Amino acid sequence: MKILRSRISFLLLLSIFDRRASSAFEKPYLCLQRRKQKMQLSKIDTEGRSASNVPTWCPEQQIYIGGVVPENAEVKSLIEKNDGFLRLFGYGSLCWNPGTGALAKPGVIGSLGRARGYKRCWAQRSTDHRGNPKFPGIVCTLLEDKEVYETRKMATNEIEEINQPTMTEGIIYLIPPDLVDECLAELDFREKGGYARDVIDVVEDKSGETHKALLYRGTPENPAFWPRALLDLPLAAAIMSVSEGPSGKNDFYLNSLDKFLTDTHTIYAENDDTTSLASMARSFQENNQLFFSLRVWLKSAQSTFVG
Repeated sequence: MKILRSRISFLLLLSIFDRRASSAFEKPYLCLQRRKQKMQLSKIDTEGRSASNVPTWCPEQQIYIGGVVPENAEVKSLIEKNDGFLRLFGYGSLCWNPGTGALAKPGVIGSLGRARGYKRCWAQRSTDHRGNPKFPGIVCTLLEDKEVYETRKMATNEIEEINQPTMTEGIIYLIPPDLVDECLAELDFREKGGYARDVIDVVEDKSGETHKALLYRGTPENPAFWPRALLDLPLAAAIMSVSEGPSGKNDFYLNSLDKFLTDTHTIYAENDDTTSLASMARSFQENNQLFFSLRVWLKSAQSTFVG
């Protein structure tokens, strides 16, 4: 009975905090995102593409339709300057799961490297990989230091500006010319859950050289961005401890990335929330019956009894 009372108290506290904190953290972002979604939907033509020929966001599935993500003119210029070669920075699942497509083919070289001035943030909803539209999972994105500062400032004014650029560890892939188009097509579809192409500075661990590289990231303006997850790590960990999608369980994604960071023994991991989130997620799984997990079970049981 003692354990049961403890769990019930935890569920009530989590439920109350979720309702109160959600309003304070999300109102500015939700209003902005709803306006943007309405503007996008007003442009969609009968073929499912927008009239201005830009990627179309589907609010129901919470993905870019057809895997057409926002373009970046810098990417084409970057490829031309490098004689057809392309560097790609992976910071999430690409660190431990490049897939079986273009990135896994001979000729692609991967090496450890860092993104300068960007922080890995677990603040991107996932409905096509680690969750679903009814219960989105949470995956990571890279935010510029100033974006992290502005997001946190919305919740509290008691935050110091970042003086030194954050260094985030990942993998730099060097893709040969004959695989670039194939790779881009695969990645556009893989990252259709709110991500867009960007070009950033990366530093190779071994040589110390700085290069320009393609980056897929979800900015604070993208429709799947969820600032609450960045500001409330226990809630993010709780969701990841139970969420599951077409690509598998959310905690597997989290733990796999945590293992990558641990195995590389990076000195930059102190600026990363991944290990803390993995530890919290395991604690929830071992010690608590979460409210939303219990709610799903009760709904399932109710439909069984009624049927």
